[in-house]
Amino acid sequence: MIELEAFKAGMRRLAGHVCLITTAGSSGERSGLTATAVCSVSAVPPTLLCCINRQNSSHGAVRGAGIFVVNVLAKLSGAYCGPVLVKETGVPTAPQAAGYTEQRQSSFYQELRRRLPASDSRAFAYFSAFDAPWRVHDANPVPGEHPAEAHWGLYDAQRRPKAVVAQLPLLDALAP
Repeated sequence: MIELEAFKAGMRRLAGHVCLITTAGSSGERSGLTATAVCSVSAVPPTLLCCINRQNSSHGAVRGAGIFVVNVLAKLSGAYCGPVLVKETGVPTAPQAAGYTEQRQSSFYQELRRRLPASDSRAFAYFSAFDAPWRVHDANPVPGEHPAEAHWGLYDAQRRPKAVVAQLPLLDALAP
């Protein structure tokens, strides 16, 4: 029997397409993840199977929404105009009652950097540099306040770094 850590290390190297799975919950909150466990089930009706761990922070949102979008990252850059920049991805850090924390945001970006390393053909942008408290009142298809919208930044509204900042890789200097 193979050791657990050896199995995990081998599976991390298993080649597969990286897919971006995104959805919006019934209250308008966005959620998404990267996945390699995506396959077709049938053409009629068009059906996909996406395997998402129940402990994944986006599992509930994808299941609750009942609809989602799957993009195969490797195909996007070749089919369209070149490099793909994945934008508006992330996790807010509040409200905690909804399950949002700085640790959850850190974990999300750590996993995204692991699954989507920057290259000449793809990269991602962090959603927002700073929290924006006024965003709770932004226009939204779902009426009411949306407290999570104020907390997408890597820094809080007072410009203090959140936990994720300590994990950000330094940029390499370009050669002259």
